[in-house]
Amino acid sequence: MTSRPQWLARYRAEGAAGPQDRSSRPRRSPKRLRLRYRRQIELLRRSRWSTPRIAREPGLAVSTVVLEVKRLGLSRLERLDPPRRVIHYERQRPGELLQVDTKKLGRIGGVGHRIHRDRSRRSRGVGWEYLHACVDDATRMSYTEVLSDERGETCAGFIRWAVAWFQAQGIRVERVMTNNGAGYPVPGSSARRCASRASATCVRARTRPGPTGRSNASFRPPCASGRTPSPTHHRGCGSRP
Repeated sequence: MTSRPQWLARYRAEGAAGPQDRSSRPRRSPKRLRLRYRRQIELLRRSRWSTPRIAREPGLAVSTVVLEVKRLGLSRLERLDPPRRVIHYERQRPGELLQVDTKKLGRIGGVGHRIHRDRSRRSRGVGWEYLHACVDDATRMSYTEVLSDERGETCAGFIRWAVAWFQAQGIRVERVMTNNGAGYPVPGSSARRCASRASATCVRARTRPGPTGRSNASFRPPCASGRTPSPTHHRGCGSRP
């Protein structure tokens, strides 16, 4: 802490600017890592070298290399890669593509330990429910149902109900893209036959996880949105169109 004589000396020497806050960084840092080492560490780290391997190259301590890598903001490997370009696409015609996905939700028999603070109280054997969602790629209109399972017959019924609902809105369904769930279209499945009866082509996504991500917006009914949960029989009230 600066004493009063020092404040006074600063004021007399520098005027009103003397008592102002200033950096506590020393004017000289003789033990600071040399510039050539810092440049070498950055170059090797951008070549995806680990910090122990980098430390062996110039003969530095691993802790020194770790601190320098952290200062450069290169601690995580994903920082070394260029940012991925996000490709947005959208179908032009309503009904050209419907995206279907499912979400497994645990049934709620009552409030949990985060509210009543008693971890010894358990709700065993309550079971699961499955939220089936269908979103039109062009208009973002969605149809959702909370169903008891995701078997083939249930999935076929959901597609039939979803196609009928979209047709009632004046949208003719051309294609249906589903997730990789076992109940959704494989050759000869009930869901595929159901889509064929509705004159729609049913395809199954075979790319990386997340091709039906636009349906995720339908996966947050009121009771799954972070508020105090109510018993499961109220969950479906906010999920029908």
